[in-house]
Amino acid sequence: MKKDRLVGFFDGVIAIIITVLVLELPKIKGTTLAAVWENRVNYFAYITTFTLFVIFWDTHHMIFDKVEKINSKIVKI
Repeated sequence: MKKDRLVGFFDGVIAIIITVLVLELPKIKGTTLAAVWENRVNYFAYITTFTLFVIFWDTHHMIFDKVEKINSKIVKI
């Protein structure tokens, strides 16, 4: 397996996870700050989770920048 294929697959998985997270956010009932404030816990959880996935994604890319060859042991990790 080529390194680019594995990295691309991982990017796709992260994109799907982030999309599913957005779909689970409740819709805001209005355009005021008070309406947003009612759902602050949900949005804080989303921002926290999104940030963690961005860190995970960036770390994955930093690790795979150093990898020269992909074998079955690396894929299993």
